Amino acid sequence: MVARVSYGYKEKYLLEAVNRWDASSSFAKNNRWNMFPAAGLGWVISKEDFFSNVNNIQYLKLKASYGKSGNDKAQEGSFPYMATFVPTSDPVVVIDGVPVAALYTSNVPNPNLKWEETSTFNIGFETRFLRKFSLEFDWFYKYTTGILGSVSGLYPPSVGGYYPSLANIGEVDNRGFDAQVKYNDNFGDFRLSLTGNFNWARNRYLKYQEADGTPSHLSVIGRSIGAKRGYVVEGMIQTWEEAFNTPSPSTGALAPGFFKFKDLNGDGLITSSGDRTFIGKSNVPEIMFGLDINLAYKGFDFSALLQGAAIADVSLAGTYEGSAGVTQAIDDNTVWTKTFYGNGNAPYFLVENAWRPDNPNAKFPRLTANQVGLSSNNAHANSGWIRSGDYLRLKSMQLGYTLPKKFVDKAKIQSFRLFVTGSNLYTWDHLKYIDPEMPNVTLGFYPQQRLYEFGVSVTF
Repeated sequence: MVARVSYGYKEKYLLEAVNRWDASSSFAKNNRWNMFPAAGLGWVISKEDFFSNVNNIQYLKLKASYGKSGNDKAQEGSFPYMATFVPTSDPVVVIDGVPVAALYTSNVPNPNLKWEETSTFNIGFETRFLRKFSLEFDWFYKYTTGILGSVSGLYPPSVGGYYPSLANIGEVDNRGFDAQVKYNDNFGDFRLSLTGNFNWARNRYLKYQEADGTPSHLSVIGRSIGAKRGYVVEGMIQTWEEAFNTPSPSTGALAPGFFKFKDLNGDGLITSSGDRTFIGKSNVPEIMFGLDINLAYKGFDFSALLQGAAIADVSLAGTYEGSAGVTQAIDDNTVWTKTFYGNGNAPYFLVENAWRPDNPNAKFPRLTANQVGLSSNNAHANSGWIRSGDYLRLKSMQLGYTLPKKFVDKAKIQSFRLFVTGSNLYTWDHLKYIDPEMPNVTLGFYPQQRLYEFGVSVTF
């Protein structure tokens, strides 16, 4: 159910209010319905009488809004608030000579589940000034409560598996701003149009249900969603003697050219609970930006789009996140970090930059064949696999020429335009051989292709 009210007075004072009532089959009756209101206010200051003498600003509008939204999709269609039963695939007992299947509990109910709610506050302005520029700016703050998520790992093994798989487990806030500036001008027959955008957003966990005993250096409270945890690399093992005396979180023999992890708690061991910490940012960038360029001179036109991102990290190996058909939360190497991984080929950059006795400061560990029984030390999530995900990409570029009308009128053609277009033409980044927009820890993905197009546009 939705209700909406809009009001404007003299195009100066603007109001819009919306309310939505939603019900979800994912929650018990007492938590099924929820209300999600929103309201926005606008004030066009440039239409006020006192603004009439301001010549350099043609338009100015202040705006503010508040709204609430909800999410119920964590386990859609599974009725997590109800106890459900399923039959066994095979008979388990014989009754009166007839094999009979059994029923077993497939879902431990959580009747206290409720909507995940997000409240968003936004304030900003829009303006046009000097007759050539326009600017839009919005600052926002989002606060999300009752985040729906898995509770796996929160209970001790003695509980067994008899606990709900889904709960409202945390709170997150997110703040940032969106800005866009435009410039348009003519210089005789030359026309120029530029549009730039810059977006920044930073989130953090305010509350989160973590397992009892989670040490402070592994707690996500106060950290961004997706921040990377792992071991801190403090160099490469250089000799066999050093290898014999270096602790590792894995069994098996170490070798020169393996990562050497830092003993954070100083106990002489390298353990998951004592020596892992936060080693990198999320692969979701905090900053996104772009520039759209449009030029025209007589019959020629040119356009280009640049896009980029900053404050992000990519992990070449470590903890899988459910991609590439690998179980989520498993630590392992990838095709980017181990030679002939999965019986595949080894990338050239890995071979060229691997550790050797004559290359002790290499970017990658020593080359290791699959059948060599050495430790899986390097496969753990660690800072040695972290790379900056910052990049700037020339996303597209087009050059066109429209024939003068005096040539096409004779053929009864309104316009005739030739053009050439390129997409994904060049990327400036820190990875060089891998797409910086790749997902975390992957065995490969379909890359963005560099495309060239030639065409003709004819209007009759």
